[in-house]
Amino acid sequence: MSEAERPAGPAPDRPADGAHGVSEAGRPPGPAPDPPADGADGGASGWRVLAGTADRLLDPAPDPGAAAVVVPARDLFADPPALAVRAEVLADVGPPLAVRAGALADLVDRLEQAGHGVERRPLALPPRPRTPRALLREGSGRFWLWRRRPAAHPLPAPRDVGWWPYPLLALGALHANGEPTHPGRR
Repeated sequence: MSEAERPAGPAPDRPADGAHGVSEAGRPPGPAPDPPADGADGGASGWRVLAGTADRLLDPAPDPGAAAVVVPARDLFADPPALAVRAEVLADVGPPLAVRAGALADLVDRLEQAGHGVERRPLALPPRPRTPRALLREGSGRFWLWRRRPAAHPLPAPRDVGWWPYPLLALGALHANGEPTHPGRR
């Protein structure tokens, strides 16, 4: 799609507020849509790009044994800024969970636990904005990830994230991802 054909506003694979990974505002609930089957997406047939763009993740072609290609996060966010997973592997492991934050980091953990190869590409991507909304959501996701896998996702210390983001992360942790409580069940 050329720049002239692209609709106004944020890119469809990026939330409007610059948040990361999977968010309520960034995409509708459920698994990501399948890429075009005719190879129009730069040879990404058979891959689902969950974050980032196919041209950056899948060019050059990933290792044939890799089930996923991930760009590790280099900012304070837990979710990777770019992730692509083979469609058949995603069907086997399951889609990202519908949580406020941390779904993509959790998916990478589940892929590795299932024994699938994950190719890491240390690409230079621009840092994601540290908006208050994104930091509150990140605090929620960080605490949720820590409860699931404390060794893989330790809680950050104030010196790791800075003096002003830390209180927002802590407030977000108070509203951590979790199983919704159904009315009448407490």
